[in-house]
Amino acid sequence: MGAREEEIPVLYINDAHEKGDKEFEKWGEHCLKGSLGAHVVDELKPKKEDYIIEKKRFSGFYNTNLEKLLKDLGTREIYEAGLVTNICNLATGLDAKMRDYDVKIVKDAVKDLPDEKYNDNEYFFSRLGPLLGFEIVDTKQAIKEFKGEI
Repeated sequence: MGAREEEIPVLYINDAHEKGDKEFEKWGEHCLKGSLGAHVVDELKPKKEDYIIEKKRFSGFYNTNLEKLLKDLGTREIYEAGLVTNICNLATGLDAKMRDYDVKIVKDAVKDLPDEKYNDNEYFFSRLGPLLGFEIVDTKQAIKEFKGEI
């Protein structure tokens, strides 16, 4: 049981970079628009009723139609899952907070970079996320919230 079963919209916000993107200077070429790297893995494949937002920067709000879509859907609360916790989830979450959305990070449904110098989910969950106003939840709590049980 999850968001779809409770008729909560599911949005995928995916990197979809153009060749020569400035971001490649730091992170190398990745997730080129139309490539396998820019698509959702089969295990998480979007359903026909889901929404896909292609982004070229860390935040899902930057130069996308995400804000309009959320307004059209009447969304006030966002649950974030996915990659990369301390970059894309953080940037999108901050932009959402600046637009007065409630942001919940689903801690067992996010993943950070494998490189130790960038990987500090525990700091994010215990200090940074709450400091910025993000609520940190796990999937069990999120599902209970979807069902209206808490």
